[in-house]
This record gives sequence, C-alpha cells and structure tokens, in this order.
Amino acid sequence: MSDKTLVHKLHADVSLEDEGRYYKCHTTLSLDHMEVTDHLYLRLLAFALFHEAELRFSHHLDSAELPDIYTDDAALGVVLGITGEHRIKRLINTYQTFHLLMFDDEVTDDAFKPHHYQGADVWVIERALVKALEDEELLNHRWSLDLSDGVLNISTAEGHYSGRFSLLDTNFVSGSGALHLPR
Repeated sequence: MSDKTLVHKLHADVSLEDEGRYYKCHTTLSLDHMEVTDHLYLRLLAFALFHEAELRFSHHLDSAELPDIYTDDAALGVVLGITGEHRIKRLINTYQTFHLLMFDDEVTDDAFKPHHYQGADVWVIERALVKALEDEELLNHRWSLDLSDGVLNISTAEGHYSGRFSLLDTNFVSGSGALHLPR
C-alpha cells in the first residue's frame, strides 16, 4: 500500500492544436519507491499528451518487458528517458507505435545514441517546464495543456508555464510523428 503523501491525482484538459484533438483525461499515480519526482511528473505529462482510452502505467519502472506507459493490445508504448539498446529494440518490435520521451538535456548526453531508436518517435521536453510543475508540490493536479507548434503551455491553479515539446529531428528516427494512434 502506498503512503498517501506519494499518491498524485491528475485531471487534465488537453488541446493538441496541430492534431486537431481536444479531450479530458484523469488518472491516479503513486510515486514508485525507486522514482525521483521529476520522473513522476514526466509520467503524468506523458499520460496526458499520449492519452488513449486503454493507456496504463507499468507497475515496475525497471521492467525490461513493458514500456513506462502502454496499451495492452500493443498499439502504443511510451518509454521515458534513455534506456538500453536491447530493451528499446524489443519494445519497438512489439508496439505498433512507439515513443521515447526525454528531457532536453538528455539529448546531449553521451548515453543517447539516436541510431538505437530507428522506428520510434523521440520527443523532447524542456526539463525546466517539468521542474516548474514539480515545484508546486501539489498532490491533486488540475492542468490545462495546450500544444501548438512545438510549444506546450500548461495552466494550473498556481500559475502558467510554457516550454518546448517537440519531435526530435534526426536522420535516424523514423516513426510516425504523431502523438496519437490513427483514428
């Protein structure tokens, strides 16, 4: 059982201008004992931005078999941060649509090898944007997210934050380029 102080609730209104999609989503997520809080906020944002009705969180952050967020039917998988080449290849081959979401400072990390992610969409978000949400120190999140032209605007009861959220442009990454599954 989770400590109540580690349980986060999210209610989000999401507007993805470039895709012409508008929806609401909600979830409850516990901070994993091995997880740092910026990763938890990244998981909450990923859930909202890549939201599908069947989307669920992996219960084990270090799982080699499951992405961090996925659908049971293997239509969508999302991994957060840099991970091992063998895990990535297995997941890319398992999930029809596969995304990697990472912080902007991870793109310049020597551990990031773009050629390992062929067949995936690599999305980059500004760490400062996630840090601003984390600094609010709330457990019940009500967010309004608006994504347009690679800029993510987030409004909360505490403030308004804006930062880059975009698809990494490399010759190696060759995914679909859309946040959501085709309808």
